[in-house]
Amino acid sequence: MTPYDHKMDPFEAIAQTDVQKIPDVKDFHPDRADEPKSVNDIVQLMLGDVWEWAGTFRTTEGNIGIQAYRVGVELAGLLRDVRYWIEHKTDEIAIRFHHRLVAIHPFPNGNGRHARLAADLLIERLGGERFSWGGRTLADVGELRTCYVAVLRAADNHDIAPLLEFART
Repeated sequence: MTPYDHKMDPFEAIAQTDVQKIPDVKDFHPDRADEPKSVNDIVQLMLGDVWEWAGTFRTTEGNIGIQAYRVGVELAGLLRDVRYWIEHKTDEIAIRFHHRLVAIHPFPNGNGRHARLAADLLIERLGGERFSWGGRTLADVGELRTCYVAVLRAADNHDIAPLLEFART
């Protein structure tokens, strides 16, 4: 089955999305992103074959994420912060970027997967290695995903260390 198979559950399609179709990391420049459009472009490339709305900000409220009307402003603020963080070129830049993307929760679905890929692209752009994100796929609902959510919650409470550790295990 492929992400194009309409009989496939959307979550299966996301898990099978070929991240190799994302442009070379040299084309990803969050340090030069003047608007949230660069984030939309990644989601469109990543999930455009799965959902029609891919790359379009959500317009409804959910149980996680900020209010929908704040997404564009918060994303622009995040991208400004990233331009500042890039001067330091450490894993923490990409992990904080990831955490804030998840917290903003700009799309109806696929936010964690998008945030992990965006963090991977950012760290590669900065000359680092992609993260392992616990060493297995987070598509499976289980112990690894539970751990991921726990470290995200720790980061919500201003403790970024567990998320940094998880990203490199």
